[in-house]
This record gives sequence, structure tokens and C-alpha cells, in this order.
Amino acid sequence: MSEKDFYCDSRGSKSNQPCRPFYPLPSFNHLKNTAHVFVTNEFSDEELEFLEEEHILIQDSDSKWSWLTSELAEKYFVSVLLPYYIIKPKLHREDLYLLGFRPFFSKLSNQKEIHFSVIKGKYLNLDAERLIEYLNEKFGVDKAKRKLENAKNRLSSITDTIPQSTIAQNRLKIKLLSDLGFSPIKCKECNTGVDLLVALQLHHPTESKDIILQDLYSSPNEEEYKIILEKFKSDKVELLCSNHHLEKQVFYPITFGDIIFKGDLFSMPAEGIDVYIDDYLSSFSKTERYREILYKKYTSNNLDIPSDLHIKWKYQIKRWIKKRFAFNELFDGKCVACGDSNLLHLDLHHIIPELKDLIENWQSISKLDCDEIMRQIIKEKCVSLCSNCHILITSKYHISMREVLKGFFTQQEIDKISEEVILKYNASIEKISNFSYDLENINFKDPLKLEFSQDDIWKIHLMTTYYYLKIKERDFFLKNEILYDLGLLDSFISHSIERLIDMGFVQKSDSSINYSLTREGLNKSLNLIHEHSKKANKIEEQIKAHLYNKKRFEFLDYAYSNKDKCFVKRKTISKEESVFKYCVIINDLITKKGINEFTTKELIPLIDDRSRKREKVLTIDENKRSESSNWRAIAREFQSRLIPLNLVEEVENPISYSLTNSSNLKPKVYRLTKKGVNIVKKGFEKSLNSYFISPIYF
Repeated sequence: MSEKDFYCDSRGSKSNQPCRPFYPLPSFNHLKNTAHVFVTNEFSDEELEFLEEEHILIQDSDSKWSWLTSELAEKYFVSVLLPYYIIKPKLHREDLYLLGFRPFFSKLSNQKEIHFSVIKGKYLNLDAERLIEYLNEKFGVDKAKRKLENAKNRLSSITDTIPQSTIAQNRLKIKLLSDLGFSPIKCKECNTGVDLLVALQLHHPTESKDIILQDLYSSPNEEEYKIILEKFKSDKVELLCSNHHLEKQVFYPITFGDIIFKGDLFSMPAEGIDVYIDDYLSSFSKTERYREILYKKYTSNNLDIPSDLHIKWKYQIKRWIKKRFAFNELFDGKCVACGDSNLLHLDLHHIIPELKDLIENWQSISKLDCDEIMRQIIKEKCVSLCSNCHILITSKYHISMREVLKGFFTQQEIDKISEEVILKYNASIEKISNFSYDLENINFKDPLKLEFSQDDIWKIHLMTTYYYLKIKERDFFLKNEILYDLGLLDSFISHSIERLIDMGFVQKSDSSINYSLTREGLNKSLNLIHEHSKKANKIEEQIKAHLYNKKRFEFLDYAYSNKDKCFVKRKTISKEESVFKYCVIINDLITKKGINEFTTKELIPLIDDRSRKREKVLTIDENKRSESSNWRAIAREFQSRLIPLNLVEEVENPISYSLTNSSNLKPKVYRLTKKGVNIVKKGFEKSLNSYFISPIYF
């Protein structure tokens, strides 16, 4: 091969001069034939033995792994990989790569019907003795013993050595990146280059992709390599380091970063965070971005939009919040090796691999509560590493780097790069080794753990009902009365109270107007108050504050969920002033009509007029309601406030109303009582003490 073959641009044209900034590129045949490179279509000794066991013949025209099926993948695991797992139960995937089994896993990644974790779990749930017995039964004692001895010897040899197949794959990767026109070879977003070649990845800007980098590792011939190269070019891939590639792949922290990275998030109570997420998702569902996501993920693919989509999103958002909290408390939110503080880049690394138990990566433990997560991390002695540093430590690239770069760079350049990488590797190892947890200052309190889960909300509702009746000094309550007094929505009755009725803690009267606690409900209330005394005291204080000080009841300061948001904040006038203004409006109406009879529908124009003048009469926003719903709201106000106070009464035989032409139903007709008229005449301040303190209502 002439020297010219070492100099070519991204299109493969030859030149007598090194076409810097492009690197000198060995040809494909040179890579295959060079002694220090191992790019071959041959299998390892264990794999060849397996092919012989299964009578699999590989023809030259066949793909190397064309035989791989779900059934044969399991047999491959038993024959080739299981001996390694018996010798080292907590064997890492990186170790298997170092042993030369990366091509198998590369092919496996394209087989969606084959799940390696399922195959592995089927056997590794058994103890070592049982597995050895299984190998003896399957292969015979002598052959099984030889397989185990071979696995033991090979595992002991990979501590400071890199398989030639891995070196060959990295060399082929440099050639591919150069042929794609990446010169110099470095991440688009940072300076990470061939000094951390193993962390460089190809990102597809579009969703559709015909090729992935792992396809390069199946030992392609020259024609297959050209096809791979053209596919990458047509996909217009970008070169990114592992850290920045993660930023392109994660959905939740990018889409919901306002929640996950909210500055004062951990100063909020768990209930507050819970409802903040609900409210944010509710608002988000009205945005253009939301519609784009639904179209991209579901509509364009002819998929139904999940009915529980918000629940799934909320779950994933909380997993990221857990990660933020745990990494902040344990590692100050940074990579132990380089100080990178981007949460998207960080993952966990075991200082002592033998302690590995539950933690495979962050995702494997993110379903646990925060306190459990942190204790497990400490138990397994994990540290926080960014993806780039994690790859540097686990790949041991610094050992084989000189051999990988040989032929692509001058010896002087290789010496300089190698020195920098080894210094960085040693510094990272030292920082990891010296790391210790500041146990005295770690906050193990879970910021997301609700005192009452969604399934336990009934307990709060039962204590609320108990204290409401206790403070009102009654043994029953009216539906609309409790809704108004505590500023609740109708769902408190339709969902919460109905559930308490089903549980036998609340009962309805025969007329279905009054509700009361049963004996079981009273006993259960007292037990809950004793068990949750702090929360119970808060509920009692807030009910008293509202009823006695005329302040709007702010239940726990937060609602629990959109489906059960019975407790909400409302900006309204006091109930006494609202009742007084009702009487004034009614008095104006009957004076104008000349007769003390009216219907609730006749009040709507007057109420709307006063609303425009900022004189709030209802505890609802009239401007957002239809005439029908306004009429019903006014009727509820009458039933819950004016009639119990004896300010308005229903007229049984009205003289000014008869059957309408369009309906066979006679509208309810009311009249202002003498007490109501006196309130209007005396004015609000003078009427407050004499008319509004009533044993019937308060």
C-alpha cells in the first residue's frame, strides 16, 4: 500500500499531502490486514464450540449472526456466557464486551423479540451449585469443568487488557467518523474527541433511522461497510459525546423542566408538589406543545391516546424529581470525577463492584421512595458520574488508546493525547476512591411522600366531617351548607361523602337532605385524630378560622388531584355580606314589581349587573357560567343560606305565576320574609349581630 492511501478526505479522494484538518485514514483493507488489528469474521473459541454443538454452518454468503433466534439465543447464553456468570455472578456488560462478546450484543439489540435480561434472569435466580449441576447434566462433567476453567482464566486476564476485537471496532469507528466528514473528530457541543472516542455517538436528528453505530461492530466486509457509511450519510447524523447525546434523547426533563428544576420545589410540602404537578399538566394540556406531542407520538402513528397519559407523565416527572433530590443530597448534584452538574448527564457507578445488588443504573431504583433510594445508594457504595466519565472509567480506553490511534495520528500526537487521558483517568479514580458520604448532613426526608396517599384521602374527609359537626355543635349537616361553609366543590359530596357512605361511616336521612356520622364513623374519626394528631389539629384550626373569622377555608393549602380537587381557594366576600346583598337585590326586584314574589331566574340580570360593578354576590364566577348554571347556582345558595336563615321562604300558592306554555312544571317562587326586609332597612353593619348569629345555621 502506498503512502497516498493514508491521505484522503471525507469523499475518499486521494492527495499527496495530508488533507488537514482531516486525519490520515488507513484504507479498509489496511485495517483488516494490519497485524495489530483484529477485524475478522471468525468466532471466539467458545462461540465456535457452540456452533458445533448446535450443528450451525456459516456460509461465506451468510451474515455472521443470521442464525440468531430466540431459542438459539438462550442456548448461546447457556453454552457461552453462563460459565462466566457462575464464576462472577455480578458480571458487568462491559466485562463481556472486553471478553469479545460485543458483536453478539450488537446483533441482539436489533432483535426486538429477544430479551437478554429475561434469559439471564431465568438462570441467575438459581444458586451457583445448582447451575454447575445443570452444566454437568447438559454437557457432561469434563466439558462443563473445562468451560468453567476457561471462563475463570479469561476473567482474570481482562483486568488490564483489552480484546483485539474491541480495539478493531474502535479503529473502524475512527475511520467511519472521518469518512462521514467529521474533522476534527469531536463532539458538536464540546471538545470531547478521540481522547474519549468510546463516548462519541452518532445522533439522528430525525425520528426515522436505518442504521445505528452498533451495526458497525458486527465485523462488516468492505461492501457492507460502504452500505453502512452511505446510510449514515443519508441520515445526516451529528457527532455528540454521550453527555450531550443524552440531552437529545430524554423527554421529561426537557418538556417538564419547569417542574423538575423549579428553584423552590423542595421548600413546598409533598401535597404542594403533588398538586403543583397536577395544575401544571392541566395547563400544559391546553398548549400547542401538548398537541404537537400527541400528534407526533400517537395520532401520526394511528395510536389511541392513553386515557391515563397525565398519570404516566406525573409518575415519570416524580422519578426525575427523586433523582434531583437524591443526587443533591448525596453528591451535591455533581459528577464526583469532573464536577458536571447537569442532572441529565449523571448516573450511578459502583466503587466496589462486588457490592452491586439492586442498582443496575438510576432507572432500576427510581421507583423507590427517596429515602430508600439514598440508603440503597449508600449501602452499595455508589458515586455520581456523568456519562462521559462513567465510560472513561468502565471502558478502560486509556489502556488500548495508543493501539487504537496508531496509523491515524503521528506518534507525537498520540503521546500527547495518551498522556492527557491517563492523567484524567488517574485523577478520576483518585476522586472516586476518596469520596465519602456526609451522613450527618444528608436529609433523608422524602419530599414527595404524602402523609395520605390518594387511596387514603377518605381519612381526611372523615376528619373534616367530624370537626365540622363538632364546631357547629350539631349531629347532622346539609349538603349545600357544608359546601359553602368550607368552600368545597360538589365533588366533595358526589365522590368523598358517597365513598364514606359506602364504607359505613356516614349515613343519609330518609329525605336525603341531611347527612350524619354513624357510630362506626364517629369511632373511626376519633382513632384517625389520635393517629394523625398534627394533621387533625390543622384541619380543626382551619375550619374554625373560616367559620369564626369569616376567612375562606384553605384546606391543607393545597388540593390533592384534578379528579378529587374538593378543596380549593376562592376569592370571595364574607358569607354575611353576600347574604345581605342578596336581600338588597331581592328587595329592589319586589319593589319594582310591586309584589313580594319572585323566581331565581329573575335575579340573574340583577346579579350580572352587580358583578360588572365588582359587587360579588355569588361565590362563583358568574361571567363564566351559562344562564342555566347561574340559575341553578342561585337556587343552591337559597337552599343553603337564605332559607335556613329565615330570610327567604318558598311560596306554596303564588298569585302572580301560573303554568307556562312551554312546560308543565311550575317554577319555584320565593318571597322575602319580614326578617329579610328588616335587614335591608337597617343596613349591613347594624344587622350583623342581631340577625346573622342564628342557632339554626351557625
